[in-house]
Amino acid sequence: MNDKSLEENREKGSSSQNETIKLTGEIAGERIQQLETELLEKVNNLSENTAMSLDLKEVQRIDSKGVALIVGLFKECTLKKISLTVITSSDTYRILSQIKLDRVINIKKE
Repeated sequence: MNDKSLEENREKGSSSQNETIKLTGEIAGERIQQLETELLEKVNNLSENTAMSLDLKEVQRIDSKGVALIVGLFKECTLKKISLTVITSSDTYRILSQIKLDRVINIKKE
């Protein structure tokens, strides 16, 4: 597991803000609670009409709790009027699209 598993990058535009959060390693098991706390803290610090990208390109494994984490993050972003885009590798995209999550959440495969 990578020590620096959650990184953020902010781009400020003229009228909106774009926040990119990069996750690496695994989104599974015992790590979920820590990730949930960190991600929700970041969402709560964003203002309305912010675009947020969750970069999962370097995620090696995601389990059902990881999927639930993404769904919960999407719900929280929706409540705060924050646009969420999930950027994935082809393997992670396959998992998320098999459960039809790509019909609800904007998921991009890179």
